[in-house]
Amino acid sequence: MKFNVIFFLVCLFTAYGQFGKNKIQYKGLSWRFIQTSHFDIYFYKGGEAIAEYTADVTEEAYEKISTNWDYNLKRRIPIFVYNSHNDFQQSLVVTSYLDEGIGGVTELFKNRIIIPYEGSYHDFKHVIFHELVHGVMNDMLYGGTIQSLISKKVSQVPLWFAEGLAEWESTGWNTKTDMHIRDAVLNNTLPPLQFLNYNPYHGGSSMFKYIATRYGRAKVREILHKTQGTFSFYRSLEKALGISPERLNNDWYKYLREQYWPEITDKKETESIATKLTDHIKEMSYINYSPVFSPNGDKIAYLSNKDTYMSIYIMDAYTGEEEKQLIEGTRTNNFEELHFLSPGMSWSPDGKSLVFSAKGGDQDYLYIADTETGEVTTQHFDLDGVFDGQWSPNGKYIAFIGNKNGASDIYIFHTETKEVTKITNDVFSDIDPAWSPDSKHILFASDRRNHLNDHLQPTTFKMQTYKEYQYDIYEVGIEDKIVKRITDTEADERSPVYAPNSDKIAFVSDRNGVSNIFFKTRNSDEPEYPVSNLLTGAYQLNFSRDGKQLTFSSFFKSGWDIYSIKNPLSLEKVQLQPTRYILSKNEHPLVWDPGETRFIDPDEKENADRLADVHQIDYSRFNFAKAARFRHNPRAKKVSRRTTFLTEDDYKKDGLYKVRDYENEWSLDFVNALFSYDNLRGATGYYTLLFSDLSGAHSILMNSNFVFSFRNSNIFMQYAYTPNRINYIFNLYHNGFRIRSITGDYHFRTYGLATHISRPFTKFKRIDVGANFANYELNGVTFTGAEETSHSLIGNLSYIHDNILWGSTGPIDGSRFNLTGLYAPKLSNDNIAFTTMKFDYRNYLRIGRRYSLATRFSGGASYGLRSKSDGKRGGAQLFALGGVNNWIFNHKYKSYDGFTSNDRPDINFIQNLSYTEFITPLRGAFYNEKSGRHYALMNLEFRFPFIDYLILQMPPIPLQGIRGAFFFDMGTAFEEMSDFRGFRNGYTEDIVIGYGMGVQAYTPFFGLLRFDVAWRDFGKHTSEPLYYFSLGADF
Repeated sequence: MKFNVIFFLVCLFTAYGQFGKNKIQYKGLSWRFIQTSHFDIYFYKGGEAIAEYTADVTEEAYEKISTNWDYNLKRRIPIFVYNSHNDFQQSLVVTSYLDEGIGGVTELFKNRIIIPYEGSYHDFKHVIFHELVHGVMNDMLYGGTIQSLISKKVSQVPLWFAEGLAEWESTGWNTKTDMHIRDAVLNNTLPPLQFLNYNPYHGGSSMFKYIATRYGRAKVREILHKTQGTFSFYRSLEKALGISPERLNNDWYKYLREQYWPEITDKKETESIATKLTDHIKEMSYINYSPVFSPNGDKIAYLSNKDTYMSIYIMDAYTGEEEKQLIEGTRTNNFEELHFLSPGMSWSPDGKSLVFSAKGGDQDYLYIADTETGEVTTQHFDLDGVFDGQWSPNGKYIAFIGNKNGASDIYIFHTETKEVTKITNDVFSDIDPAWSPDSKHILFASDRRNHLNDHLQPTTFKMQTYKEYQYDIYEVGIEDKIVKRITDTEADERSPVYAPNSDKIAFVSDRNGVSNIFFKTRNSDEPEYPVSNLLTGAYQLNFSRDGKQLTFSSFFKSGWDIYSIKNPLSLEKVQLQPTRYILSKNEHPLVWDPGETRFIDPDEKENADRLADVHQIDYSRFNFAKAARFRHNPRAKKVSRRTTFLTEDDYKKDGLYKVRDYENEWSLDFVNALFSYDNLRGATGYYTLLFSDLSGAHSILMNSNFVFSFRNSNIFMQYAYTPNRINYIFNLYHNGFRIRSITGDYHFRTYGLATHISRPFTKFKRIDVGANFANYELNGVTFTGAEETSHSLIGNLSYIHDNILWGSTGPIDGSRFNLTGLYAPKLSNDNIAFTTMKFDYRNYLRIGRRYSLATRFSGGASYGLRSKSDGKRGGAQLFALGGVNNWIFNHKYKSYDGFTSNDRPDINFIQNLSYTEFITPLRGAFYNEKSGRHYALMNLEFRFPFIDYLILQMPPIPLQGIRGAFFFDMGTAFEEMSDFRGFRNGYTEDIVIGYGMGVQAYTPFFGLLRFDVAWRDFGKHTSEPLYYFSLGADF
């Protein structure tokens, strides 16, 4: 009970107007679902086609996982499919915001999978398989719920194991992962096994590739089975492999050196053929890509996260010097996300504007930015996603990629008429549009293979039976819309561009295992040829208008940079040597196909033969959203999740999926309880229960800490309703605990009902409204005659702005603002009435990549009928200034008569206990150092990296990302302005000043733990140092 008072008081008033970004439900999603043998697939309007695709692909993937692992699911897995990433970000299944880089999530409460379709069926299939690995692993190791994980007391596998296995099972190996590992090995940046969580996807996948190569794929299955029910993962790993983790790490490193070191001799670093214009190491960034020349070729616009936020910059094309930051991304509602995973932008022919796509609110837009002023105009389309805007050379059109109902197509926007024309119209994935110099044709990459005419398609065609493994290069006319295939290989070929003043086109291809630059002569049967032979590849090609410069992005030393080649058309053909991966990949036999005049995979030939036998039909008005094989049956009874296996008759009728309407399905997410009984004192114990429906729109939380009787117990119940833009939360609570103060021991009890309503305007701004009706009882325990009761109704209204960026221990960039008003009316003679206004402004200024200056100004005033004689009834709220939040170990209080004690100050009035708000941090001071109905506080803190890694031997605790800080705090609290005295005779009086230094780190047992040492400045002298241990993030 030691911290109950502090916890209660902090929660009572800080619950109003909490900081944080908003997860907005822009539109209500009416869920429906289909079922397969093992899965329930949930979708909404427009998602019929991708739901059927998910159903078929998921069962296919599960069959492979089940066979590889020798394991069958114990519970059905629900999968929620979203039409776009924008809709995916509204998901209620998980509470955290889902940034652009998150392609899917598998949560552990109910083992639900959520995935968005983002324009590529190849990527979609990969995400389905990846997340399904997590789902099956959760079922196998933890029973499919977080409750099973806790009750079984098993160890959760490390991140590198979970993500690495998901990548390895879903993709095996690919040129992208091969590039990342090659770069890490050659530059000695691949973390060892104990730190592999810093590179979980590529590094973890590489570890499984090694294990499968060295010990066989069956060894992966053995590791999983030995991990079941064990508390030590690394002990299970050692038993399965027969060697220690240290030996495994050394053998893995040796294997990688043998694989990649020989490739240094026959491949070149990018700087050997091009000029490096950015330096991600010097700038401490990771991303510098999507470069595009201005019309006169003297500037390059590009995407970068050099200031941590993804933004658009303009630099000198010759020196690489930054000229300006044109668009400051991810800080305002207009530019929430700049689509760095699907980049693409273009200058207008006159060089005055730049077009790009970005997420703004619930939609994607084409933005046109003035390159001088930065002012933007927007173009909105009724599409699920908008990407890669490209201005035509004649200035009349802007081509872009648009996603709608499971299809990704090329559109053009007419800049004069504002009309939109759809150029391709099919289910295939089209990317990377690029205009011809005469503005009559568009080059693009696509996975369509020989399906060139979008009005012809097999009647039974389904993407789930189509092997959409790689992209080839195509050309389409904007008038006749006839598609022509340019390349035809087994490699992945992207980023096509026309070479100005030439008959050539350029593109990148990974046919030797690395993405290299290729040239091809237009309208010629001459084969394309490579002009680069790089270690880690070239991407996102762009020519200057005169064709004398070529810019692109390349990956090296764990980051992306921009490069430029002068006179690129003079580059000569080079000889490419395949990577070890390509050589091993091609060891399996291929089949000669006379029609294709090439060797192809047997599975591809079977697929091609099957498609060739199907007659062609005109499907120019084909609506893919309605093409799914569904039979709507809202009254059909869904099979319980406990029934794992279904027959086809359970979920299909006449070969069509049965479609059912979603109904709220409540289940227990989490329960934790412990009870005991004493014959003398009675029962004690605690419990926590969490219920929610499957979609996450409704949740109930129940928590209790029972101590001998109801009066001494803490009970909390909450219901949250969040499916719409306005969120509603209702709380019932009861708190009862004993308090020790300098005047004696008291028993305090409060119970009541609270409501909270939140209405977000954007991701960064919202209004919170709430009310709290509470009853209070205060009784003396060690003495009599100190009984008091009261009740109150407190309303609150808050306006909140928050666009900060988090670091490892707290905010490092951006700003926060909170303006809150509280009102408590006079209900009767035994309750107080007051009005309170508060503000809290915080700004975080980045200085370089890892340093920041945090500034905070806050203040407040409360007005009521405070009685100076006894301070009991009708008084204003009290602010207690000093100390730090969550102060543990040796915390002290300043009493109202000036004494310092470990006991709390005089609390013999409900007003002093229930309506006191602690104002922190003010280091160099104790709790309640100054108090009154007015307060002001200023904090300055310079934050810097202190120690990146520290491993203690005793106790064996790893500490990561230890941050340091120098701080200066100054504040005051007082009753009346007329009584305020800041200084007297050179000494501080009502002003408290403290300064010092501190360190903070994440610890395994305490979470974020901070240690501060501070001195109080009295004006003419300073105090002895005060030491603070506290929990939680920086302010």
